[in-house]
Amino acid sequence: MPNLGIGAAPFGSSAFGFGSPAKQNSTSALLYQGPDGSRKNAAEINTVTGDIVRDAQTGIHKGMDAVQQQVYLALRTLKGSAIVQTLGIAFKVKIISETTAQKIKQAVNEALSDLVTRQLVRVDSVTSERIKVTGIRVTVQWTNLTNGETNTSRWENG
Repeated sequence: MPNLGIGAAPFGSSAFGFGSPAKQNSTSALLYQGPDGSRKNAAEINTVTGDIVRDAQTGIHKGMDAVQQQVYLALRTLKGSAIVQTLGIAFKVKIISETTAQKIKQAVNEALSDLVTRQLVRVDSVTSERIKVTGIRVTVQWTNLTNGETNTSRWENG
């Protein structure tokens, strides 16, 4: 039996037994219900509004995978605007030129570099296309290395 909890002999031969207190890793606790009914470890974020999603009938928070949430936050947060100054993407399109696609790819790779270094995700592709005179649609295809799932994140600036 492992030495977990307050002690293996609480209130026994010593004041509180022996061992070390046990705690569950908050990133692995499955506290939220996903759209398919499975349990998830992070609150779901509406990718259009940025709001945390609640079930309309019960009011309980819905869930998503924590890695998916981290990718969303890294790509949708303007770098330097959050309490974690290194979180986010540091690119804002002002003028579309022939180097814009490369600059976007570099900004995405930098924004996700912490997750890539921690071997949580792999960036498969970053594509951008002009949608208006001054608008761009960015599509990032990435793989969640914790479960092997391939995901696509998209956003537009115009």
